[in-house]
Amino acid sequence: MAISMGASAFRDRVLVKELLFETSAAMYFSKMGQISVLEDGKQTILLRKKNLTVQKGHYIKIGFSPFLTDDPIIGDDEAEGNEEDMEAYSQDVYINQARKPVILKGNMDEKRIAYNMRMQAKTSIKNYMSRYVEKDAFRKASGTVAETFANTPTTPTSGRHLYGGNATSTSDIDSSDKTSLEGISKCKVLAKTEVSGTPIMPPLDLPNGVKYVMFIHEYQAHDIKRDPEWNVNQREAQVRGIKNPLFQDAIGQHDGVLLVPHPFITTYSTWGSGGVTPGARALLFGAHALLVAEGAPAKWVEKSKDYDNKWAICSGIIFGIQKTKFNSKDYSILAYDTYAINPNA
Repeated sequence: MAISMGASAFRDRVLVKELLFETSAAMYFSKMGQISVLEDGKQTILLRKKNLTVQKGHYIKIGFSPFLTDDPIIGDDEAEGNEEDMEAYSQDVYINQARKPVILKGNMDEKRIAYNMRMQAKTSIKNYMSRYVEKDAFRKASGTVAETFANTPTTPTSGRHLYGGNATSTSDIDSSDKTSLEGISKCKVLAKTEVSGTPIMPPLDLPNGVKYVMFIHEYQAHDIKRDPEWNVNQREAQVRGIKNPLFQDAIGQHDGVLLVPHPFITTYSTWGSGGVTPGARALLFGAHALLVAEGAPAKWVEKSKDYDNKWAICSGIIFGIQKTKFNSKDYSILAYDTYAINPNA
């Protein structure tokens, strides 16, 4: 049955709105309550910019404010004229369009249930796009320089990079440099210490004294679980009944750091002497570690093929993600590179 242009346009707008909303809602960080806008005042991992004015060159300027650092005014000392500047730093985040086309199988049954097929296409695109956005977030966070969608990733900066065991670089990593509780504690110490102009990583607002979240690969989680101290700590001190969904995915916590395995943590096979050692880059996140810019709404396009026997659908989203920088240093992400191998290999 033919659809009028007006009805078709309205339907497309509804589908686009639903797709964009559901894609965002399906993202891991969103489900875990770790996406916010600056106006919310929340200490979440991702800072999101909505209601955008896109600058020439297709980028969006996102502002953020680091900690106040000056000493307070004591007693009746003069406060006026001694105000600390609230330096609002800003960062340009470029955006680009990511689309995913699908084609519906051509048969008579499809024509009878066109609405259901359209909803199925929307669900498939939503699931694909939410994973793509999430994967791009981890690529930008880890500095995977080969993946340059919208923004060029940057490798971890000095003062925001630690290694397992006694390694001092990825070329120095061997089988003794596994993920450890001592290494996790060292990451936390570095995150909470201002060193050589690298600011303290702002903590997250999470229950039970958790200040940071470290995303680890399952290979690294396997090594941690084999640590006798870890097992004792979790048995005696693990908090029960926390409803925050972020805690539901965690294997536990250590020294105020929540440990969450995630499949998009980057693994490597080119570390160590000779460039043949396997490893993984865990990521410690504080507040506002990543900036997420959203562009103009995408279009939902349906196109007839094979004389209306088949229908192709293409839709997607316009966005960009980048690490937050402060004076050219990673603001709230710390990389922890360790030996990591598939235990089933």
